[in-house]
Amino acid sequence: MGRRRSEGEIIGRGDELTRLRAAAEDVAAGHHRFVIVEGHAGTGKSAVMWSALRDYLDWPRKFASLESTDRSVPGSAVCQLVPGLTPEMTEDVAGAVAYSLSVLDTFEEPTIIILENAQWTDPVSTAVMSGILPYLGNYPVLFIGTVRPCMDESAQQLVRAALAPATSSYIALPPLEADQTRESLESMLGVPVGRDIARRFHEATGGLPLLLEEAARALHPGRHDAHAVAEALDVFESRTARRVRDFDASVADSLSYLTPTARQVLRLLSLSPDSLTAAQLQQACALTDLRAADLLPLQDSDFIRWDPVDYGYHVSLVPIGQAVRHMMMPDEIAECHRALGEAGDLAAAPLHRFLGQHPEALGGRVAPGAGDIRVPAEIAEDILRLLDRREHARVVAYLNALARVSPGDDTLALALLARWREPRENLWGPIRLAMRGARCPLLLAVARAVQHFTEAHYEAAVAELTRAGSVEVESPAAAYVFLQAVDRVGRTDAVRGTLHQSRDLRRVAARHLERLAAELEDPAPEDIPLEGFALRERLATLRASFALWEELADLAPALQDVRPGMFAELSRRQAGVLEGLPDSEEDALAVRVHAAARARDFGDRASVIRILGHRTVVEAGSDDLAADAYCHLALTYFDAGQFARAAEFGGLARAQAFGSHNAELLLTAEAVGVLVDGARGGREAVAPLLDELAESSDVVWLPFVRLAAAYVRAWAAMADEDYDDVVSALSPVSDNVLGWQPLGMVSVALLARAQYYSGSAVLAGEGLALVDEHGIGAMEPVAEFVTGYLRALASAEAEPRRAAGEFAAALEVADKIPGLGTGAPDGRGGGFRLYRALAAHDFGRLVARCPDELREYMPEAYRAALSAQQLWITSQAGGLRRATDVVVRDLRAVLDGRSKRPPDPDVPRRPAPPRPRQSERAATQALEKLTAREREIAVLIGRGLTNKEVADRLVISVRTAEYHAANIARNLRLGSRAEVREVFAGE
Repeated sequence: MGRRRSEGEIIGRGDELTRLRAAAEDVAAGHHRFVIVEGHAGTGKSAVMWSALRDYLDWPRKFASLESTDRSVPGSAVCQLVPGLTPEMTEDVAGAVAYSLSVLDTFEEPTIIILENAQWTDPVSTAVMSGILPYLGNYPVLFIGTVRPCMDESAQQLVRAALAPATSSYIALPPLEADQTRESLESMLGVPVGRDIARRFHEATGGLPLLLEEAARALHPGRHDAHAVAEALDVFESRTARRVRDFDASVADSLSYLTPTARQVLRLLSLSPDSLTAAQLQQACALTDLRAADLLPLQDSDFIRWDPVDYGYHVSLVPIGQAVRHMMMPDEIAECHRALGEAGDLAAAPLHRFLGQHPEALGGRVAPGAGDIRVPAEIAEDILRLLDRREHARVVAYLNALARVSPGDDTLALALLARWREPRENLWGPIRLAMRGARCPLLLAVARAVQHFTEAHYEAAVAELTRAGSVEVESPAAAYVFLQAVDRVGRTDAVRGTLHQSRDLRRVAARHLERLAAELEDPAPEDIPLEGFALRERLATLRASFALWEELADLAPALQDVRPGMFAELSRRQAGVLEGLPDSEEDALAVRVHAAARARDFGDRASVIRILGHRTVVEAGSDDLAADAYCHLALTYFDAGQFARAAEFGGLARAQAFGSHNAELLLTAEAVGVLVDGARGGREAVAPLLDELAESSDVVWLPFVRLAAAYVRAWAAMADEDYDDVVSALSPVSDNVLGWQPLGMVSVALLARAQYYSGSAVLAGEGLALVDEHGIGAMEPVAEFVTGYLRALASAEAEPRRAAGEFAAALEVADKIPGLGTGAPDGRGGGFRLYRALAAHDFGRLVARCPDELREYMPEAYRAALSAQQLWITSQAGGLRRATDVVVRDLRAVLDGRSKRPPDPDVPRRPAPPRPRQSERAATQALEKLTAREREIAVLIGRGLTNKEVADRLVISVRTAEYHAANIARNLRLGSRAEVREVFAGE
């Protein structure tokens, strides 16, 4: 069911709950109501019933929950409902009815009678209750019976009796729709879930809420990667979980009502990936005539359905097919495959014949001498056809079977091709089995590269493929799989901005591409003929993609003058090259993500929205690429101060990354998804994620995750006005931050501002040197705004008048930065409104501190501070707003003439009362918690030295001193540098 959205509300069951509550309200008014609730096992009939009755649980009630054994005990069901009635008394049906009515005559207030699992009602109980039900209309009674489809005659008779009165209601509980499954998963897990992952769970569970809960329970808390998803889905393959076993038992019980022919039909349909016509079923069952009486019970019980598009029958729910297959022995499965192989013109007939000839493939073990068996060409084509239809569950099942019969190059090529086509499917089983008998070094290298990719070791994957690709191979299938792997590498590098790292690999792949194109003109008859996979057309896609990766790799060094909209034009032109080519959607999306990343690097935020602003375009590719795209959109809207949109796309990024093999993407999306929470609520709002990342050993090897975590921590500390922690967050990654696509040039200003507020104004000027040193570029207004902001911070302490002029000029330039919607200049900073607000706050603070010297800037500073305050209000950024409120109040006081002149520095101030010193023991205990270098710096801070003085004394950089000072305060849980100085004073 999922967690309730509100009290008593269950996802996807709103109408059913309303009808049951209405029936209860009628009974409370003195009427009677009979309700039958029907649905498959696992649809949550009991949960819906008890949720609807939560306000009436104080009513007297009679309750019976039947089990399958009750069906063989005469009178069992009615005896559980009627107090004092015994099985012996039910031998006389009329006497049992009379006794039951005498008991019912004592009901003077609304009463609930519940019969759960009424499909197991015995014939005697049916006869007695059929006599009782007509008389219940004299009492305020709510009778509720829950039943499953495929009932025997006695249970059907009871249902007909209950539904006979006009006041009766029939409520069908169908499985959840795909969107409802997704909503339920998100509610149970507490995290966004992507459509593709939700679809896989919807198929595996059939949309049955109780099975969905079992799947969610199998997901480890805090682990939402592809391995965790695979483990959760394995619950349904192994059929070991309690609720899965209960569902299988209900299916087995329902099969007992069916004729032998109906059971055989269900077995055949559970093994066929295609819908089967009545004629095909008749041939497979070896019948001269397939009667409607054999099919109607299956349809009435919703075990099978007619598909008007495919013009055939198929199993209604995947779990039903899994349960049926689980009950079959390998020899029975092989016999059914043989029957399907002879059942008319089936597309999968060759595969069925192959599996029928090799029952050992279905028994969970590798066949003796399996390496000598080749995969027939028509089977390869059938699996490729299923890949094109995105029937991944069938592909995985067939590859597992093939790997046990034929573990070799043929199966490995098909498994790797499926793996590159659908990276989130759990194909490690068939890949590892196939590797045991594989001989082709190129295929083995691709398999190892898959493992490197899974562990986010991209450089190792590139090296493995480059080394193996340098050797010529004879197999066109192996060459094609290698080319698919190289294209996937290029796609990943395009998104990460590291296309230069795989340039040699693409040169090697180009030779294989041309050779393969020539060989396809005269393919070897013994090789797997991949032409059925539209190989020639797809080679054109690979050729175009490789050319685009080379063009993009050459683009960055050639960029000098970036104009607004340039990257949107680049994206449109490059994606147009792939238009009309098969399987080009993901490469086209990778091109768009790459162009959007470059646009972010150079400050062209409007182009990011133009490139990625359409969800239909973004979600046309894989979930991983969509997650990357949504990360860029979230950061773009965040920089523009549109926190609601940033949070929306951050949630979408987390949903699309859910279930990814890419740990770097998964954790980065998690960080981006809470960025807005940190900016609004400070470190407390993001502490769980930051703690999780700090404890993860993988983060050390995942630079994008480190940078995302640093950015989240920095903005959370900014909201708390803990600028030392901002410096501590950004300083260790400052060199990498400059090259990280989602941050770009403004990250320099963020670090410089934190250094300025933490008392190291001299370092703010280093930002300008870093921009020049690293060759950071941006669109003209963005570059001018950032450099002006840096100059203002650098001169604020020593030359406030000059700094005020720089602030004013920088804010004026910021208004020329294009907005996200139109790409035209925006009066509030456009795509950099967040950073303009920071600069406006700093401008107002500077003028408020020097009211006499900077009086001519007062109105301008006041207007700027008001604009910043308005942004914090609309963004719900409480911490940032509180700081700006103080600036606005001080400036308002000066403008109203209420402020006092700052005290003359020549007049001695009244000394503040000394604060009590910490004991020597406390200082010693604090020192024991620090490293040797931190202890040394803590002692110097206690003596009153500034960061610059500490750096000069220890011959280290000021930035390093700042970093250690912030770590000392954090490790000792001290709120400021002043408290550090107090603890270590006199040491």
